[in-house]
Amino acid sequence: YFDDIIDFCDGFGLSDGLARIKFTLKYAPFESADLWSHLAESSNGDWDYQLSWPEFVVAIARLYPGSRKMDQQYSRNDLYSLVDSRARREICTEEELMNYRLYFLDLATFLWVSKQLEADELEDLYVQGFDKEFRREIIRKMQRDDRRRHSDDPWPMEQVTYTATRLL
Repeated sequence: YFDDIIDFCDGFGLSDGLARIKFTLKYAPFESADLWSHLAESSNGDWDYQLSWPEFVVAIARLYPGSRKMDQQYSRNDLYSLVDSRARREICTEEELMNYRLYFLDLATFLWVSKQLEADELEDLYVQGFDKEFRREIIRKMQRDDRRRHSDDPWPMEQVTYTATRLL
């Protein structure tokens, strides 16, 4: 279900988490819509979407024991293997970039929610999945665009993806 939501939203240029959450809630099955919407509301009932898209997906999946998302048992090694294998191949198209991003997010979300890796570690790993030359080019471009950033801070995945897309 969520893969279809992602595909549909991407087709309309709705790639941020908030847009996906709103779209999911708008087109949720009638019998689920009310329950799902409560997951996205803050404690005072406002629609300020406290959850990110991956957190929202996992929260819904937890409502349905045995669902595919929660049955996946990924390890840190699975993520390290993905990053290592991607770093040895060039990303030449937006489709390759999005495939890497989606697969990375699938593994990363599970590892983050299960508290096996911290968000900073995941963001650092994401950029490591680009081949050496392209990674340097991405980082140089981001550094030029944000000169105040501390060199030890990891680059947010969204910013890395945006910059990589612009450089392709």
